[in-house]
Amino acid sequence: MDRVQERLFHIPSGEGDEPYLIGNRCRACGSVFFPPKGGCPNCLREDTLESIPIGRRGRISSFSILHVAPPGFPVPHVQAMIRLDEGPLVFSLLKDVSPEPNAVAIGDAVQLFIGEVRKDEHGNPIIGWLYRPVSNERREDQG
Repeated sequence: MDRVQERLFHIPSGEGDEPYLIGNRCRACGSVFFPPKGGCPNCLREDTLESIPIGRRGRISSFSILHVAPPGFPVPHVQAMIRLDEGPLVFSLLKDVSPEPNAVAIGDAVQLFIGEVRKDEHGNPIIGWLYRPVSNERREDQG
């Protein structure tokens, strides 16, 4: 089992341990970043960033249904930009979603999980971060 950018996420190791993305927060200005940076692009300082867990939840900012994909990815599938609760925007595949136009919408709540992103050229799973809809938190226009 291979991992996609292993230093970018935490895989739960037991009951009660939750997955998260590894981000940065600037101690000077409070900005949050993903992926982690070497220095704060807002303050232009290198000594103010600390690693923090982020990305457990967010909302769909935009999405596409893909009917053509690189080898190893299932088709069709849904890709999305997720606005994390902490602020950063991240790219992710959406899982547990039917690849139909009305299955998800901008503003829908999603939660992080770690799972198979795709298969490599030998059919082995590549593990990374993914998001799935939070079924009881639909976009506001559907109440």
